[in-house]
Formats: sequence, structure tokens, C-alpha cells
Amino acid sequence: MSMSKVRSFTILLASVTVGAVAAAAQAEKAAGDASLNDALGVYSGPFGPNTITVRLEKMEGNTASGYSEVGKNRRPFSGSVAVRDGVPRFDVREPGDNPQDGAFRFQFLPDQKTLVGTWTPNDRKLTDVSFTLAKRGQTEENAKSSTADGDRQETAATSGYTDGTFVRFDPPDGMKEPSVTTNANRLVIKDANGREHSFEMYRAHARVGFYNYPGPELVKKMIGDRKRIYWESGVDPRTGKSVKFADEITEPGVEIYWPEAGSTEEKAITDAVRAAYRERFKKRPTFRNDKIKAGNGWACFVGLANEPDEPGGKRGWHAVLRGGGAKWQVVDADEDNRKLLQRILRKHPAVPGDVRVILNFY
Repeated sequence: MSMSKVRSFTILLASVTVGAVAAAAQAEKAAGDASLNDALGVYSGPFGPNTITVRLEKMEGNTASGYSEVGKNRRPFSGSVAVRDGVPRFDVREPGDNPQDGAFRFQFLPDQKTLVGTWTPNDRKLTDVSFTLAKRGQTEENAKSSTADGDRQETAATSGYTDGTFVRFDPPDGMKEPSVTTNANRLVIKDANGREHSFEMYRAHARVGFYNYPGPELVKKMIGDRKRIYWESGVDPRTGKSVKFADEITEPGVEIYWPEAGSTEEKAITDAVRAAYRERFKKRPTFRNDKIKAGNGWACFVGLANEPDEPGGKRGWHAVLRGGGAKWQVVDADEDNRKLLQRILRKHPAVPGDVRVILNFY
């Protein structure tokens, strides 16, 4: 085959590959948009000893708004929505001018037409309320299958989240101690009713991967922490048993999230880190972000600075930022995350725990 034909074939193959990736991304976006449209509507169901009605009225871009109603207490809410793996997840908050206001975090399960989530009150003397709400207009059979029973009918759902207090890491099968092998441990939390819940981390990805290396000191410091575990049901390939895999770990009531890849916010955070790096070192490397987590006006960045003209060429880089949306500013950054930890905790002790965890900040 001539070189010209090789080049033509290579260009054609690249075009087909790019086209396939673009088509897949477009299909995924279309599925997400359909789920969001389907989520609009009115939901009702048990809410502690009461009954609650939640109306999702409006969604524009990454924002959502509506209202909740318990008895005669009707409260508006607004906040963010993001589609992950085809499931819309909402973080919305009531205004805060009523002593019984709080924040909702829930997801819409398209197959069951339900909202599954937790309301966290602003007044910490009150307790969180978990709920599963059926969309009005469901058949009686579907409504029964999605009605809350105990811990939100977790066995009937393929995904959801559970709130509780961290108890321990259980070791993998056949081991006496938690393993330092990637994706090997089980995370155990205890809910408000004293029931323990175990979540496999075998299939963990970047959102929970840093919990796979707990170490005894980290485990001791985590005991008693309140955690929210987003999970997906599946079959453990090692045992063949049906289990819940940890999909994401965060803190109840703290609006920590992973900015969507390619979003304005992700780009703004990376650009801010790049600008601060260039100003500090008077160099212009390319950057790759491995992990970005944000929320409550904070963000953390873990990635690589690629300096082709330097020995080794790459430098691991960690940064902590303040801001929101498209405006972020680096508070501090370092190649050594431990030194960065010490400075951040000394100067900014209020930084959310989950922002610290992603950088091994514990």
C-alpha cells in the first residue's frame, strides 16, 4: 500500500472514530435530556410521620426549582441538577428564612418514576428525613413497588444513596485486615436506626478510589464521620453475590459534587490552576486534571503539570480554590499535598471535609 493510501486510510479511520465518539456522546446527552424532562412533575409520599408533596416545576441548564409542601407549610426551593449515568441528581435548598427550612438531595429513578433522597434541616437539632416519593399518575402497582419501606426500599432500586455514620472498613474475603490493594475494601456505615450498611469498593472509580487506601490512622480519624454513600447494585465478580457498589462518597448536608467533564466550571477551575502555576513558576506547561471536586464555595484539584523542557517532564500538582461557577481563584497549591494540607488547615479550618479527603486531607 502506498504512503498516500496509508495516510488516507488513517485519516478516514480517525474520522470514523471521532464520529462514533461524538455520536455516543450525543446519544448519552439525549438520554439525559429525556430523563430530565421526565422528572418534571408532582410527587408525594411519606415524610417521617407526615406526607410531603414535591413539585419539580422548572429546569434550565444545570439549575432546577420547585416547591415542597408538608401540611400547610409550602416552601420554594432551587439549586442544581446533574445527570450521572442517565440518572438526574438534584441538590436544592429552601430559602432559609423559616426555622424549618433545609436542603433536599435526591435523584429521579426513571424506570420507577420516583424521587429517592434525603432532606437535611438547617437546624441541626432536627434530624434528617429520608423519603421515596411516587410520581402522580403512576399505576397502583408501580406506586406500591416504589413506596418507602424502612430504608427507602433499597432492595427494589438499582441505585440510590444511604446516609449514616462511618463505622469501619471491612477487609476483603480471606483477609483479616483492610487491604491496600486498589478497590478491595468494604465501607460500613450505620444509619440513624442503628442498622449497618456495607458497600463494596471493588469496582470503585476516581470518585471513591482514594478511600481504597485507608490505613489505620485514616480509619481512626474517619470513625464517627457522617457520610452519604451513593451506590449502584450489581454482582460481585469475586463471589457472584448481589451487592451494593459505592459510586460516590460525600457528606450529608454539604453540597460537594464533581463538576461535569467539559463543563464551564471544570474549565474555569483548571484555567485558574494553570494561571496561578504560570505566575508562580514563569512557565507555561499543559495541564491534565485527574480529580476535581467542588462545593460550598471550595474546590480541590489533583492533576499533572506537563513541562516538556524539564527533566522528567511531569509534575504532580495539587491546589485548593475558592469561588463558584465560572470564577475560581487558587488559595494555595503545592507539589506536596501534605505540606498543602498543613497550610490549608492552619489558615482555612472551615474547608469541607470531602474537599480534603480527595487530597488525602484527613
